Amino acid sequence: MKIEELIDGGEQTAQNVRALLNIHLKSPYFYKTDDRRQFLVLTRYKRAFEAFFNKFFGWLLVMDAKCARLLKLEMCLCARQHRTKRNTPHVTGKSFL
Repeated sequence: MKIEELIDGGEQTAQNVRALLNIHLKSPYFYKTDDRRQFLVLTRYKRAFEAFFNKFFGWLLVMDAKCARLLKLEMCLCARQHRTKRNTPHVTGKSFL
């Protein structure tokens, strides 16, 4: 199911979807304790939200039982490359003498 189909569905579902989109666009973290009902809606339609954020923003939606988080993939890749470079010894010409 797509986000567009959810918004075109019932009025209550459309309101919940819009509210969740607003929440995630304001903050990358959303906790179950913030709004239990909205968190349940997000859990129910997780695949639709994953597809939406990935398609339009290139973000990855990661969820567990307590929290939903949006990760920017380019930030993850940059951090991984930075860690790799930091942990790799720098070899110079003098190292071989």
